[in-house]
Amino acid sequence: YTAAGSAHVPTPHVDVVDTVGAGDTLMGSALVWLTENALNTREALKSADADQLTELLEFATTAAAINCTRAGCNPPTRAEIDAALG
Repeated sequence: YTAAGSAHVPTPHVDVVDTVGAGDTLMGSALVWLTENALNTREALKSADADQLTELLEFATTAAAINCTRAGCNPPTRAEIDAALG
C-alpha cells in the first residue's frame, strides 16, 4: 500500500526444496527493483502506483520462489528472474 495505490500478487507455485534465504531473497530483490525504478527514497516510494507495486511484488516473489527450489540460500541471477517472468 502507498498513498497512490495498492497491489496483491498470487504466490508463485514451485516445488519447494528449501525455504532458507527466501525472505532475504525477497527483500534483496525488492531493493534491486526499487533502485532500478528510482523508487528507492521514502518520497518516491510514497508515489508508487498499483502497476508499479504489482511489478515490484511480481519481481520479488518470483526471485524468492526460485530460491525455494534450491537447497540453502541460493538466490537466482537476474537472467533467471527475467526468464521466469517471461
